[in-house]
Amino acid sequence: AEINFVRQRDYNMLLGFRPYQVATGHVSAYWKMRNGILAQLDVGRYLAGDVGATLTVQRTFANGWKAGAFMTLTNVPFSTFGEGAFDKGIMLTIPLSWAISKPTKRAASIVIRPVTRDGGARLSVRNRLYPLLEGTDRDGLRADWGRFWR
Repeated sequence: AEINFVRQRDYNMLLGFRPYQVATGHVSAYWKMRNGILAQLDVGRYLAGDVGATLTVQRTFANGWKAGAFMTLTNVPFSTFGEGAFDKGIMLTIPLSWAISKPTKRAASIVIRPVTRDGGARLSVRNRLYPLLEGTDRDGLRADWGRFWR
């Protein structure tokens, strides 16, 4: 679970704020399937105050590349935001270790959204807990246990 309280910055990018503020948060569930496929369901409140859910399906390949798609549906009526009431997109993550010729966990990521509007907009938070701990489950530890003795 994650909870955030945010205020909107002033448009002129100084230190002021606009009168808009909102409490936003989500409860997340993860399902790790075979072949490196991970499904994630986030249910909660988004930045526009709308309530809904986001379903993300992502596959991690043996070379470290990740490809996936997501869709968000909230209680914002389509008459208010049109197609923007339904957020969707695809994402791609490319590990940088092959490009810089040394081991690293750094990666370049891109998210492609056909329409960006207020419905289903989510706060961008770095270092979410699940991705940080993903490799420490039983299967991940068992697969890397041989490295411990090297």
